[in-house]
Amino acid sequence: MTGNAVAQEGPTTGAEAAQPEMQVVAVTGIRASMQKSLDTRKNAGASIEVVSAEDIGKMPDKNIADAVQRLPGVNIGATSAGQFDEAERVSLRGTAPSQTLTTLNGHAVSSGDWHVADQTGSGRSVGFALLPSELVSQVIVYKSSQADIVEGGLIGTVDIISRRPLDFKKPLTIEAAVGAVYADLPGKTKPQFSALVNWKNEAGTLGVMAQGFMEKRAIRRDSQEHLDWRTISPTSTLAKNHPDLANVAYSGLIGSSLFDGVRERKGGMLALEAKPNRDLTLGVTGMVAALNATNYNRNHMADFSDAIGNGNGVQDFQYSLSPSGRTITHLVLPSQGPRVDGSTPPSEAVESYVRDGARSTSAFLDLNAKYRVTDDLDMKAQFGYTKGEGKTPKQNSLEVNVYNSSVAYNLYGMGHAADVSYGSLDTSDYNNPNLFLNGAGGSSINTLDKEANGQLDFTWRIAAGPFNRVKFGARYSSHTRELKQIAPSLLTDTLPVWDGSIYPSDFASNLGGDFPRNGWFIDPATLQQWKDANVDADPLRRELLRSEFKLTEKNAAAYVMTEFEQDRLSGNVGLRAVRTKEEPRVNVPVGSTVCPALQACPSVPGAITTSAYGTYYQSTIEHSYTNVLPSLNLRYEFERGMLGRLALNRTMARPDYGDLAGAISNVDNLTHRATGGNPNLKPTTSDNIDLSLSWYFAPRALLSAGVFYSKLHDYVTFGETQVSLFNTTTGKDDIYTVTSPAATSARVKGLELAYEQPIGAGFGFNANYTYADSKDASGARMRGQSKHTYNMGAYYENDRFSARIAYNGRSDYIIGMNQAGPTLQNAPFKTLSASLQYKLTENLSVSLDGLNLNNPISKAYAFNEEQPKAFRENGRQFYLNLRMKY
Repeated sequence: MTGNAVAQEGPTTGAEAAQPEMQVVAVTGIRASMQKSLDTRKNAGASIEVVSAEDIGKMPDKNIADAVQRLPGVNIGATSAGQFDEAERVSLRGTAPSQTLTTLNGHAVSSGDWHVADQTGSGRSVGFALLPSELVSQVIVYKSSQADIVEGGLIGTVDIISRRPLDFKKPLTIEAAVGAVYADLPGKTKPQFSALVNWKNEAGTLGVMAQGFMEKRAIRRDSQEHLDWRTISPTSTLAKNHPDLANVAYSGLIGSSLFDGVRERKGGMLALEAKPNRDLTLGVTGMVAALNATNYNRNHMADFSDAIGNGNGVQDFQYSLSPSGRTITHLVLPSQGPRVDGSTPPSEAVESYVRDGARSTSAFLDLNAKYRVTDDLDMKAQFGYTKGEGKTPKQNSLEVNVYNSSVAYNLYGMGHAADVSYGSLDTSDYNNPNLFLNGAGGSSINTLDKEANGQLDFTWRIAAGPFNRVKFGARYSSHTRELKQIAPSLLTDTLPVWDGSIYPSDFASNLGGDFPRNGWFIDPATLQQWKDANVDADPLRRELLRSEFKLTEKNAAAYVMTEFEQDRLSGNVGLRAVRTKEEPRVNVPVGSTVCPALQACPSVPGAITTSAYGTYYQSTIEHSYTNVLPSLNLRYEFERGMLGRLALNRTMARPDYGDLAGAISNVDNLTHRATGGNPNLKPTTSDNIDLSLSWYFAPRALLSAGVFYSKLHDYVTFGETQVSLFNTTTGKDDIYTVTSPAATSARVKGLELAYEQPIGAGFGFNANYTYADSKDASGARMRGQSKHTYNMGAYYENDRFSARIAYNGRSDYIIGMNQAGPTLQNAPFKTLSASLQYKLTENLSVSLDGLNLNNPISKAYAFNEEQPKAFRENGRQFYLNLRMKY
């Protein structure tokens, strides 16, 4: 099991047997926790990085992703919904987050996502926003694999180790923290609370631990978003009239987006542990966590796409090109004339999305037992169940178009936000006579992710030359991922009542650019009442069958591994065999996407005829494969604290659930793009080599360097096809560009450097740097790859006072597809965090933490830096807490 793989076990004496299975050193300060992390790293059988509980407590780490971001080779980043003020995804060494396996105590943990873009995305990555740092004893990042680690991490695995009742030193331990967080962009303060109680008997044979947490935080994100980058076809009328515009890109939809809401994270963990005799240890651990994240997103958008894309009413438009000639950087459209059919293209679009009750949940139950069968043979048995959900029960939306207005933009690349004008239109004037209701409704979305698993492990201590231990075992799991979606339909052409609400006066004040900042919006309660009265949300008629899927995955694995030690050389060699059976069930349209009357649709046995969006039948595709995963880890101790490691292994990561399910999702009626799946995808496998040299030259000091290389097979990339789909806005079939996954090969190579050292008088510092270069067979960069990642930190600590500061940065990286549009790349991103703590008494302390102190602006672009996709500001957060220990 992963949580125990770092310990080098040997024969156990009677005195040792009376101790808990895994001793956790009581950590009381920064320096002690750093030493604990270094000791764990040094003694491990595999190449790992470690963060201990006090490391997390001494920084404003509000979830576990924040905690691991300062480790070499680790990146944290944005979700499909873009960058927010809290890290939610973890990736390793230039790969995507979905290729990083996250486990809790060595076992699977399911989680949901709170934002609709991630709920429909259906990836395998864990949403770290659900996992607060209070749950953690240690976080171990495995950079090399070994046979007893659960498969699924392509380049590495993140294992979260929770506290256990018998690990505590005192019979009774009580810890509590009460405080508040101030978010400076929304200008609001919210409460936070956490508590832990642990009891064990004097004999150390029975223990109970209970933890609870409740954290609220106001969030606000100010953005300028370029939602629809397009390329002018060389065969279009526009390109024939202006040959210099052939194959040139332009920004089709530029929005002023205001996103706000309140996040409330709450939950707890309960653990029981019993050691009735020296041979038997029993444990039960359960966790529940929920993130309530009701939010409101509104966007005022200048619309260039219809006029330029269709060549309507643009004979006297003005433009200029970038130096490369690939992008229109200056564009002016006069009040737009009619289309060929006599209708008028819109010049402005306004969208509002109230997502009331949006939430994600995660639950975990682990039953385990360890039994000493003989003096030389141990057995471990485990049963686990985990369930995660992501829900948006109500997405109340409003779409409004404005006509007969001149629009213009000027782009500044990644320098700052663009200049955008709407001509004479006053965006705060809700009574403009050219404003018309275009659509409403939104969706209700529910994703379910659950797994049941069982595992049996044996450890046999032997004396056969250098071989001292053999481990073998088997694991079985049954996993289900399901997505359901309801898409309501508008039944009125009457606008809801506007109460005069407009954007905050300081909206987007730090983004630069001259663009509309005084957008109007409907009060959320008013919008909800209007939608409930005017929208058909019948769960049968409005079921969006094309986006739904259910995938069942059953995995069986067995492994054998031997550990050896000869003089200064030690390590392990093993083999893991995995059998996977996947059954994605998708909905396939029958004939035309829309049937005028249900009885006129083609007759298919078992067809679903209840949806207004078409007739579908369910198709289940069975797909099975077997993978053999060998591994070798060598560890050699030189003199004077020098340690060398060599790891050779093969790993695997299964495709994302959304990539496997053939359902069409993320349908964007504005851009006519969507995403789909490929049920025949194979798992991505990787042949890896890792070589490192570490020098532990003083207490709490390390200097290390390492290189790594991975060759990937069946790496998932994207292709495009044209598909006819029902447009829920226009009520007719339209042609959409559907992006679907395809397999290719790829490789990752890189370098890691790390240095940490105390410098005396309570001061110390640390720094690390990672270089990662990853490309697929076409030469394109892989998703998640930052070529450069760096972390720098310093600390001071005495008996009463401690302080710590950290600066983290990463170069640009590919997130993936944004709103089913072109490739989205996040520009370089840097953050500054700090923590201060003062002991009032031996058991009482006060802390002040600051996150995002440099007020970073998250920037993203499309195909190149001439083409901005988003400029986003989330603001700073300040945490004040009073902590008590007993």
